Amino acid sequence: MKDAVERLVIEPEAREWSALIGQRGRVLTDEQRKFREQIGLPAGGPVVLMGHGAAWWHCGVLAKAFAVDAAARALGGAGAWLIVDQDEHVFEKLRVPVRDREGRLRAEEVMLAPTLPKGVASASCPAFEPLEPVLKSGRAALPGVERGLNAIVEALRRHRGAPDAARQVMAALRDLLAPALKTPPIAYATAFARTGLFRATVERMQREAGAMAEAYNAAAALVPEAGVAPLQLDKARGRIELPLWRLAPGTPRRRVFAGERLESMDGLAPRALLTTGLLRLAGCDLMIHGIGGHIYDRITETWFRLWLRAELAPMALVTADVYLPLSGERAGEEDVQRAVWQAHRARHDPGMLGDMAAAATKRELVEQISRAREAGEHPAQEFRAMHALLEDVWTRHSARLKELSERAAKLKRLRADSSVAHERTWAFTLIETEALKGLREDIETEFAR
Repeated sequence: MKDAVERLVIEPEAREWSALIGQRGRVLTDEQRKFREQIGLPAGGPVVLMGHGAAWWHCGVLAKAFAVDAAARALGGAGAWLIVDQDEHVFEKLRVPVRDREGRLRAEEVMLAPTLPKGVASASCPAFEPLEPVLKSGRAALPGVERGLNAIVEALRRHRGAPDAARQVMAALRDLLAPALKTPPIAYATAFARTGLFRATVERMQREAGAMAEAYNAAAALVPEAGVAPLQLDKARGRIELPLWRLAPGTPRRRVFAGERLESMDGLAPRALLTTGLLRLAGCDLMIHGIGGHIYDRITETWFRLWLRAELAPMALVTADVYLPLSGERAGEEDVQRAVWQAHRARHDPGMLGDMAAAATKRELVEQISRAREAGEHPAQEFRAMHALLEDVWTRHSARLKELSERAAKLKRLRADSSVAHERTWAFTLIETEALKGLREDIETEFAR
């Protein structure tokens, strides 16, 4: 069995993207052009952009990258990526599928970098010498898994002289993607701090902190499924949170509040909604999101409309599921629960074993126990008789009871295997080249129409 693309989602349909963009990007304002130039994005439009972290991308993210390339060519524009390097680092580990010593599928985390403090942005982490990958619970479930894991380590090693870990990881990703995709211009969220638009927005936040935070929180409340926490807003005490991070090398990100001295933008970075808001305001003409981003960026649209009376560039949804060929026999939760119930019930109901005479005797004993209790008597003799009956049934039907118990245990194992076999977030480097090629061709076909 080969790796397979089982689901591709493009919403709206690719043929609608030109109308979605309309005239955006054809004529840029001075502010838009300057912002794009300052963060390294193409200043001629339209710009189709997707964003993600400095991490080991799965095929759902890769589908966005393929769509950026295909859409930019189809629309006569330029593609670009935004790396949210102000996000907490997640590159130090890689989940891989393994077979344990009993042949069962497991997901194991392999360490790629020395352990780093939690809460540190990837841009605040130094470049590192990658660790040799070690599988502790078994062996790689497929030969391609081991090859992909080693390829990541080799690519990281080639770029250990990068300015920081985020850029090291992205340089490694560029190398790993080279056979499948030419990398477009890349911007980093931490570069926003040197732009005039970011400075002007932060200064306005300071002046209008209360109104800004109220609009932010009202917008977040309209999309509770996004799980975006409201900004702290205590006007009485003058404590109003701004959607910014204060970054420093090697230390966890710190929240920023109105009234703090921010003469210098150095070390300041936008949080998620402000990042996409500024990008869709000035940095691009179409933003491609995955499922999560497509939900939470609805908050950004409402926030910018309420606070700044601004309309943002449109967004589209692209994602895909590509699975490793790990699946065999499947077991759903309902199957497991039924098997466990049957194995348990059979020890107490001889009828489930086909022993109807013993089942009738047990029903009679249960009735005797009930009548004795109603009469205020203790049915000890009947209880002993019922236990003796069941022990006799267990002895005579031991083979069938064992069969039911083993089936329940097997289905439990299959359920555990299934959760690994049907995982969609393995790094694309673990996926065979032919499957990645198939994903790209499927996306290009949609835009070729």
